[in-house]
Amino acid sequence: MRKGTIFKYELKRLFCSKEYLLLLAVNIVYCLALLRGSVIYGTGFTAPFSQWTFCSYLSSAAVLLFILLLALCARQFTTSERRAVTILETSSVQMAVFRAIRYAATACAFLTAMGLSFGICFVFYRLVFDYTGFGSLIYAGLILLLPPALFLFGAAMLLGHKRQALVYILLAVVLILGAFGISLPDCMDLFGTSVVRPLYTGVQKFTFSNEFLAGRAAFTIAGVALIIFFIKRQRTNMSPMIFLRKS
Repeated sequence: MRKGTIFKYELKRLFCSKEYLLLLAVNIVYCLALLRGSVIYGTGFTAPFSQWTFCSYLSSAAVLLFILLLALCARQFTTSERRAVTILETSSVQMAVFRAIRYAATACAFLTAMGLSFGICFVFYRLVFDYTGFGSLIYAGLILLLPPALFLFGAAMLLGHKRQALVYILLAVVLILGAFGISLPDCMDLFGTSVVRPLYTGVQKFTFSNEFLAGRAAFTIAGVALIIFFIKRQRTNMSPMIFLRKS
């Protein structure tokens, strides 16, 4: 079976799953509510299309986006998914390639949800304010969301390999942090809520603090390290099975 065919099949399974469609719908409805309830008024007396307001919007949307990501990761470790992997291990399909395709499909599903969050806001800016200068907003949004998403993905895959329940515990932690608005230091701020704090101390020019950027770099490095460690561990666990099949 061709890699492209497998990838399309995995994408179809994710995009057509009830869990994904439900979480995606909730995220869209929540984004629309944010546009009407807060974005249109601007954050801290700034323009609705300022980087301050857009980052505030994304930090609120990030909670549901990260929950969606973790739900996709937890799906990889259900009983049915594990059985499918076990069947494939006895076939000619290279497991490393198959897993990479699965992870790529999961990433695409998450990036689609994230892109919709961006797009909904940009359409709002275009229709209501005739504003199309999205370049700086996209840059700020990617810095805000991608590093913690990479970290959560790596952590979820590593934890899920041990026990699926651990992924749901991580999901619960993210939900509690977001729902109760628990304040964290800039370097540990998953959702990016700390980005707008300087605005309320008199700072008018938008910028990410050095501590926040250091935290984003740490999230990225930790996420990549966790993913590499997980992949190497998978190969180590698979090597005895490969040896037995060859014997």
